[in-house]
Amino acid sequence: MNRIAAGVSLWPHGDPREVVQRVLADGRFARAPQRPHEKTLLDLIYDAIRSLWHRLTDPLNHVTGNSRLTTLIGILVLVVVAVLLTIVIARFAT
Repeated sequence: MNRIAAGVSLWPHGDPREVVQRVLADGRFARAPQRPHEKTLLDLIYDAIRSLWHRLTDPLNHVTGNSRLTTLIGILVLVVVAVLLTIVIARFAT
């Protein structure tokens, strides 16, 4: 017996053309992407900070050869600088 005559669809979700029409009618798919790989402002800021971090820690990473140790030392240096900066600001504020 023929599948079409039996009312059984070859496609699990119905006719592919109807599925496409339903998907395109959905509001989530109504707006086309503006440009490929368009970045938000937050992405751009994150990329700039990551680039700066790598420029600061890559020489140390080259010396140690261990990225986790480099990250730990880099964070410790940033904490020490932040504490010293806080002390300097507090000193000048009084």
